[in-house]
Amino acid sequence: MRTRPEGADLLQAAQVLLRERLLGDLPQHRRHEALMICNAMKIAARQLRFGEQPQREELHSLLALLQEERVGLLAGNRLLAMRLREGFGDPGQSAREQVLAHLRSSVGQAVAESSPDYLKQ
Repeated sequence: MRTRPEGADLLQAAQVLLRERLLGDLPQHRRHEALMICNAMKIAARQLRFGEQPQREELHSLLALLQEERVGLLAGNRLLAMRLREGFGDPGQSAREQVLAHLRSSVGQAVAESSPDYLKQ
């Protein structure tokens, strides 16, 4: 049985503590590393809050786009990259709109997780 706080809340509390209480006590040459850790913790907390649904949606879109039935997310993205280098989705290609929709969606989700303030601009 899980109780409060949840993992995302714990990560958020830890990164706030690191940034607000500990960062100032670190030697200057370690502060950048600590800020990178804070950023990683914020991304991990956002990913926990989003859950696995964005990955399932990306994989579903990728499988439809590639017309593949059995490929994982990482392998599917590698296959898509290879096909894009070969011209799949170039102007005039029948899959272009589907490729653009998939890329907008998956990149939008990645930005929402890693840098949500960018989307507010």
